[in-house]
Amino acid sequence: MVRAGVRYLDPVFGHIETVENVVYWPDAPPLPDVANVWRADLWMDMHMPAGDAETRRPVIIVLEASPDSWEVEHFVQRGYVVVTPIVRGRPSAAGMNALLLTRQGMVDVAGAVRYLRANAETYRLHTDAIAATGYSGAGIVSLALAWGQTNSPDVTEIDLLGLMTVPLPGEPNFGDYLADESSSIAAVFPMAAWYPRELIDAGEPPVILFSGTNDPTYPFEAVEQNCPAAHDLGVTCRLRTFPTGHTLGNRGTISVEASAFLYEEMLAPLGVVDPLPFPASTPD
Repeated sequence: MVRAGVRYLDPVFGHIETVENVVYWPDAPPLPDVANVWRADLWMDMHMPAGDAETRRPVIIVLEASPDSWEVEHFVQRGYVVVTPIVRGRPSAAGMNALLLTRQGMVDVAGAVRYLRANAETYRLHTDAIAATGYSGAGIVSLALAWGQTNSPDVTEIDLLGLMTVPLPGEPNFGDYLADESSSIAAVFPMAAWYPRELIDAGEPPVILFSGTNDPTYPFEAVEQNCPAAHDLGVTCRLRTFPTGHTLGNRGTISVEASAFLYEEMLAPLGVVDPLPFPASTPD
């Protein structure tokens, strides 16, 4: 039997409306001790299904969308509002500044989350159903939104991909920007990314990781430790692998499986949709 198109699982919209250059954090200050980051207005573009009458629409934050913006097309066609914010931090190398840049990116995206919640009525957004994704360093920032907003005080150092052990930076003055419900998100699906397993805590949102088993940038041996560490703490984590390097490809598979994951782990638990009478996810 052929399944009829299901919003949030299948492409059911044909056209996209975009609101450009929405300033979500004017004159945003940088975190202390982060190199080459300055005070700036932070802005984003908002992409929405044309002709959509839904009044509380779930959101996907895409960090550093691909040049052809396939993530925008694939997820707006399924009924999401997709936002693409400018952020000032993403890691590009192992070491202390990589950690600080990740935190800077996390703080900036948290500002975008706060803006979306404060303006949910204007843009017809669901205030709880907010997910995030990104590729490579931007994927690490999206993981930090899930696993890095609060960390155990017992963790004083972390292992960076087996390359080095570094002390965890002291908590910067996040003020009201992190570790409260105004900047929390409901799910994350990073691509070709990894996060220090020491920084995963109980009660954090569900994650699905898309990873290449031959990735030379973030070795698979480190990536595959994330989900067992999460499971030990009762945190939902899935790992979907491809026989690739750091460039995954497999866009169709990723969009289908990410959509199913969000349907089951974010939308249904929040009451946005009813559970399906058939599995949304592809069996492992």
